[in-house]
Amino acid sequence: MKHIYFVRHGLSVMNEKGIFSGRSETILSPKGIIQAEQVGRQLKNYQIDYIIASPSQRTKQTAKIISKQINFKINKIVYNELLLERDYGLLEGKPYIAGLKDYDGIETIEDLITRASKAWLILKTIPADNILVISHGAIGRALRHVINPKIPFYNSTKLNNAEIIQLI
Repeated sequence: MKHIYFVRHGLSVMNEKGIFSGRSETILSPKGIIQAEQVGRQLKNYQIDYIIASPSQRTKQTAKIISKQINFKINKIVYNELLLERDYGLLEGKPYIAGLKDYDGIETIEDLITRASKAWLILKTIPADNILVISHGAIGRALRHVINPKIPFYNSTKLNNAEIIQLI
């Protein structure tokens, strides 16, 4: 039976400062590096045989740290732009606003869910039993909603940094 696990990247420098960092490049904070190491140790028993991640710096860092922990070859990590974080447009680099829905100039929820649906189509075709997706909060919630429509995108449980969520 196929299992798909999701991990949001470790805490980034911009997360730590409480500012929007959707498509902005930011690295993991020292705490985020520790989180990635810890979640990697937790994943040792999951027999991960495929890793797919967002190509953002913070997810690449997280993926590489996890890979080392679980003895997965770093050059086997697949990066896919469908897993990029929501594009916050003019809000990038500005203080975070909780509960943000649609806002002029940012990627709409409809577009985000469409992108998550495309990612889901790819995930379903991967010939692996234990897939690890390493990505971001908003796209992770959208993907979770696409896979299980009973879990709403809005008002759903936040995806914490470096937390393992089983999608299927």
